[in-house]
Amino acid sequence: MVPSARARVRQYIEPFRSLGISVREYPLPWGNILPQRQSLRPLWMGAMILDVDDAVWLNTGGHRAGDLARASDLVVCGNSFLAEQYSRWNANITIIPTAVNTSWYRPNAALADARPLFLGWTGTSGNFPFLYAIEEALISVMQYCRHAKLLIVADKPPQFKRIPGSRIRFQRWAPETELTAFSRMSIGLMPLADNDWCLGKCSYKMLCYMASGLPVVVTPAGMNGEVLALGEFGFSASCQRQWVDALIALLDDVQLRHRMGAAGRAVAEAHFSLHRLAQQYAVVFESLGGALQRDGSIPSAII
Repeated sequence: MVPSARARVRQYIEPFRSLGISVREYPLPWGNILPQRQSLRPLWMGAMILDVDDAVWLNTGGHRAGDLARASDLVVCGNSFLAEQYSRWNANITIIPTAVNTSWYRPNAALADARPLFLGWTGTSGNFPFLYAIEEALISVMQYCRHAKLLIVADKPPQFKRIPGSRIRFQRWAPETELTAFSRMSIGLMPLADNDWCLGKCSYKMLCYMASGLPVVVTPAGMNGEVLALGEFGFSASCQRQWVDALIALLDDVQLRHRMGAAGRAVAEAHFSLHRLAQQYAVVFESLGGALQRDGSIPSAII
């Protein structure tokens, strides 16, 4: 399952049902390319919504993204950077962050202080380069803290150049094993690069760490910085020294980890919970249709 579809669409199905909204999923036979001929387009059930959570226009020169945006009645963007870009093609823009299911991701206090202490990272292997970029900092931290290890949750194992395999634990991602892996983590990591692609990211892994009661250390690029401004639940790190200092501070102080983890959980519940954002999305649907159709169906959405 594509992570963006899982986070931006499919996790809303049950909350929408409780709001009296039904969801039908129609795979597009031509992928995400909108046909030029109107007669070849599907029979949309009202307005068409384009949902965006990445800077996808960078992969296509903007043409495909622009065509989809212009053909849509509304573009829902996961952060302010995306909204600014898509406003070039569509004047009807709204921002809805990527929701995190705070009933699924929960703190596990029983394992919070177990040894070893795991620095946790989750994501697809395509994002490993961001993790490799802080390898030297991770080596320094693990040399300082002998009971610190790295826990990677992904579709395949990472290939670090210098970190010994004895200091790495790999968990292949699957819905049924994800929570167990998160419960073993002590700190959540989200390194990024300083480029437009990363500015388009919607901080989802950061929010999952927070919902799980983990303090975070993240690159303050784009939305990561906006989320960090909501409370004292982690550290920003833009260079190797900052990564080392932040991680050592958290590894050395169990009370700091607990305090920041609890603060992050509170922010996730207050601002990014699935329940809260499902209600916000329902308002968007109603704004387009005036009122939902009698059978509870919603305007068509494409991601």
